[in-house]
Amino acid sequence: MYRRLIKPLRSQTAKDASAMTVGTAAGAILALGFFIIAARTLGPEKLGILFLATTASFMFADIFDVALNTSLVRFVAAEIRKKTGEEEKFLKFIFKLKLGIGIALLAIIGLLATPLSTVMFGRPIPEILLLIGLGTGFQLIFTFSIAHLQARKDFIRAAGGIVMLPGVRLLAILALLAGKRIETLSTLAVYFFSTPIAAATMLAVAPRSFFKAHGENQVARTLLKYNLPLTVGFAIAAVSSRIDNFILANLSGSQAVGYYAAAFRLFTPLQFLAGSLSTVFAPRFAGFERIQEVKTYLGKTILGISLMSLGLLAFLPFSRLLIQLFYGVDFLPSVSVLRILFLGFAVFLMQAPFTSVILYYLSKPRVFALVSGLQLILVVAANLVLIPRFQQNGAAIAFLITQLAGLAMLSLYALKKLQKVKQ
Repeated sequence: MYRRLIKPLRSQTAKDASAMTVGTAAGAILALGFFIIAARTLGPEKLGILFLATTASFMFADIFDVALNTSLVRFVAAEIRKKTGEEEKFLKFIFKLKLGIGIALLAIIGLLATPLSTVMFGRPIPEILLLIGLGTGFQLIFTFSIAHLQARKDFIRAAGGIVMLPGVRLLAILALLAGKRIETLSTLAVYFFSTPIAAATMLAVAPRSFFKAHGENQVARTLLKYNLPLTVGFAIAAVSSRIDNFILANLSGSQAVGYYAAAFRLFTPLQFLAGSLSTVFAPRFAGFERIQEVKTYLGKTILGISLMSLGLLAFLPFSRLLIQLFYGVDFLPSVSVLRILFLGFAVFLMQAPFTSVILYYLSKPRVFALVSGLQLILVVAANLVLIPRFQQNGAAIAFLITQLAGLAMLSLYALKKLQKVKQ
């Protein structure tokens, strides 16, 4: 019995997941440390501006970047397994595409900084939006190297990169703290200008032979056929998962955003973990050829994720203690938000196995896009109804409702399709 229980823990999947989990956990703790120092120094209102800026950067990155990283892992992992050498063409084409997107994004933000910042923050702050554009551009290159390593199943070095970026940011804010120079703009400056340091380092660490590849445009059609509908799905998901912050800022002000952000940011380790686990699942589901392999692996992932979700809910009774411990009494309105988000993120975790099956085994990015679109409609409607009445708690309730709907749609579709697949 003991051997049967311990055998899955010795598998390569478990080792890869462990490497990414440890690296992600360490990186998330460092990222949380940065945010806690900023929160205690800036206070709820200024923290709201900081959170909106970093959220905008993540949103832009997800819109233009996550689908490319997903496509990179899928195609490069598959080509490495086939031993065709085509992976180098995919890598070079995706790198060039990311570079072009970064330059275009910065140019667009430069032209529209004032009106765009007014819409996003409820007031014109163009200098912050320019920082967001620079940071997001460098983020595209940083995540390219991380996804490249993950596609090669080099999870140790990928995990090292995940730790390095928040580590650099934490050192930078500690330097600001020592010099008593922590303000909203200076904090955002060190946050975003830490990214090119990490990006350059990871480019140096990852294999660079793809730069010598020729004929990379030959894979463009194959890549874009898969990537474009996936981009639509991730873009909608990126907006739907973050639009609550901007609705909250416009309806209730930046202080309410600060209270919401304080609770939301405590789940940074969990968000990093979910993303990392997905990249561990991706090459497996992309490489399976028999349906029984898929079902067996899916069962293992559901069991593991379920245990993680239950472990998360065990912290729910300690919500008040956690807020006081990390942020102090100024953030007590965040306690009720945290309680609701514990439930929401437990559901959020459960979506990962089903999303991976749909994207990497069934190769149905359009389905993911459709589900994301329905979630966007739901989250906007829920926030517009709930925020005027419940402020930051309304945003948290809307998040929970949206995650429940997403889990229901993704799981039902994935399980139904797997039942129909022939052996």
